Amino acid sequence: MASIHRMFTQSIEYTLMSFGFDNIHDTTTSLFGGITKIHALVWCSIFATLASLIEQWVGLEAKVYIALVCLFLFEFATGVAASLFVRKEKFNSNKLGRIVVKITVYTGLLILFNAFKGQLGIDIFNLSFNFFEWIYYIVLNLLILQLLVSVFENLETLGWKEVGIFVRIFKKKINKFEKEQDPPESTDENTTSQS
Repeated sequence: MASIHRMFTQSIEYTLMSFGFDNIHDTTTSLFGGITKIHALVWCSIFATLASLIEQWVGLEAKVYIALVCLFLFEFATGVAASLFVRKEKFNSNKLGRIVVKITVYTGLLILFNAFKGQLGIDIFNLSFNFFEWIYYIVLNLLILQLLVSVFENLETLGWKEVGIFVRIFKKKINKFEKEQDPPESTDENTTSQS
């Protein structure tokens, strides 16, 4: 039995040597060297767990959530740069807390609406409609638009005048939409008081 094992091992090592490996140990070290270390396994497990939780709880793939957090950080960095270099304000460490609160609150809203959208869909005339899924994507899109506008405003303040075009177009569209939604003011002459 031992001779069969030794012969099998020798044939595998001979085959591996034809691919440039010295032996089985060299092959496994080359293939799985970094993975077999315990700290690499721990970090990979942590990141895999976080990615799974983000996708399950927040409703976004991990890469999309990371991009969203990067957008928050970019908005924070451009805002701090605009304050320090253009408005000549001193850096206030309380602003670090603001970014943490913003990320936490917005993530909490996404978690809340994601939980609702996963459980509360209804069927109307055999058509599936999920009001909370609709709200979830509205909140997500408004959040991204708000962050982009803030980043563009900060970049414009820092001297990137080209970006200001996007801000003005966006604000013009929002103002036009708000004017269409406002009810007309009444001009009833009977409501004036007489003394």
